[in-house]
Amino acid sequence: MSYVGSPMYEVTAEHAAALLSIPVVLGLLTFARRSQRPWATAYRGLPAVRRLLVSLVAIDATMHLFLGPTHGGRLGLALFSFGVVGWVLARRLILGSTRSAGTIVWALSGLAAYAVAAVSGRTTVDQVGTASKLLELAALASVLVRVQRVRFALGSAGLVATAVMVAAASWAGAMEAGGHGHELGEVPAPGVLLPQSEDRDPTPAEVAAAARFHRTVAAAIAPYQSLAAAAEAGFAVENLAGSAWHADNPVHKADGRIFDPEAPETLVYAEGPDGPVLVGAMFQMDGLRNPGPAIGGPLTVWHAHDHVCLSLVPLGLAGLTGPFGSCPPGTITIPLTNEMIHVWTVPGAPEPFGDLDETWLEMYLSSAAG
Repeated sequence: MSYVGSPMYEVTAEHAAALLSIPVVLGLLTFARRSQRPWATAYRGLPAVRRLLVSLVAIDATMHLFLGPTHGGRLGLALFSFGVVGWVLARRLILGSTRSAGTIVWALSGLAAYAVAAVSGRTTVDQVGTASKLLELAALASVLVRVQRVRFALGSAGLVATAVMVAAASWAGAMEAGGHGHELGEVPAPGVLLPQSEDRDPTPAEVAAAARFHRTVAAAIAPYQSLAAAAEAGFAVENLAGSAWHADNPVHKADGRIFDPEAPETLVYAEGPDGPVLVGAMFQMDGLRNPGPAIGGPLTVWHAHDHVCLSLVPLGLAGLTGPFGSCPPGTITIPLTNEMIHVWTVPGAPEPFGDLDETWLEMYLSSAAG
């Protein structure tokens, strides 16, 4: 089964050319280790930290030289120009004719420009973009190694703040670019995988099948509005909180019954003013990459999750892998989950399958109070 995921965890087509920068720069560095040209001799005489800095700047600058032509327009010109300036900086670093300020200004300008472009949607947040920003952050860090203690402390704080800013901008850009539902043809939000399927209108038979299944599920789980009845049936309804509390049923998860209205793997509750409100159910497939039965065609799109962070103590989901490829401390990354689908049975839900609009749900809960 093939999926479409968030570009944040992938390499987009427009950025793929930047990967050529790695062998190009490695080839130049190999040449520099053997050549007798003045710049190569000067490079070999540099301290190890300085050589590392030159390598970081050269790789990042070359990435931008390759990115310029693939974007075109003003953005492409800006990317290419940033690469040219980077190579001028790398040459001056080799010859010893520049100071730390030049590297700091160059790296910070690249980081700030990326943050603005990500938030505004002018660039797609993907692994090439975040790798480039890591190179610039590493270049800043290598400069800090050689400064005095007070400046090192201030610079370190600034480095951490810059990393947080770029990561937050990357998250914002990826979330804004990603779709807010689970519909074919949209760009998935980070952490969501959609099946690689044709985006089309449902047939009359699929519309009827989806409607019948929805009615059956609504009738089957209606008794579980009572938490006592849900608990007796094996659902974990203790300590319900939040707008989408998933109450699992371990027996249903292991019974081998697929998409059975009488045996949903999970019930979904929302915390209302007068107590928990049953809003729907979630069905799951057994095993990875097993496609769910899309009885309603594009109306019943199953989805999976990737790059999920799992907390071991206590056991549970702790978020998603960040733009720089890390999970919160104390958690591990789950690269892929099994497929699942939500069925929303709360009266008046905008969509019976997929995502439930949180704004609508808040309004519903408020109107149903008392």
